[in-house]
Amino acid sequence: PTVAINLEDSNVSEAGPNTGTIRISRNVPDGNALSVELIRGGTAQNGIDYSSIASSIVIPGWANDARISVVPMVDNVIEGTETLTIQIKPSVAYTVGEPPSVSVEIGDVNKAPTISQISDQVVEAGTSTAIIPFEINDPESAPSTLQLRAQSSNESIVPHGGITLGGNGSNRNIQITAANAGA
Repeated sequence: PTVAINLEDSNVSEAGPNTGTIRISRNVPDGNALSVELIRGGTAQNGIDYSSIASSIVIPGWANDARISVVPMVDNVIEGTETLTIQIKPSVAYTVGEPPSVSVEIGDVNKAPTISQISDQVVEAGTSTAIIPFEINDPESAPSTLQLRAQSSNESIVPHGGITLGGNGSNRNIQITAANAGA
């Protein structure tokens, strides 16, 4: 028989996590089980970045196919997108069809946005700081979609209404107004 490999669900991510499916099929099913040897590769590590995948899979007798689940492991390590490649290893028991391999990208968990450094500020009671610019960015989202919130840890010094956020996109700003003395 000819054995083929196909991606059925290539949306694989640690976020969720979201699993993927790889289908190994043969064109002529018969009463015999068929063991298909696999070669794993890519930047993702078997049993570390995704649940362990064996080096072979058995298509049961009279079945057309068998499936491999790609289950990402959430490791809380910032590593970016990694790849898993699975190739059908040639064998005398079958012919390798086209394509001989598939590649799956395993997305990393959503990363936190970054905010540029804002230096310490001194403000007199009842006055405001100048408008303080800063930048915000996110590796997965457009800066214009990011929402900001700020709150005071001591309302007797800076009331919640004394914090004003502005700007748009990645260019944002903040202005802080201190409470009046004795207020």
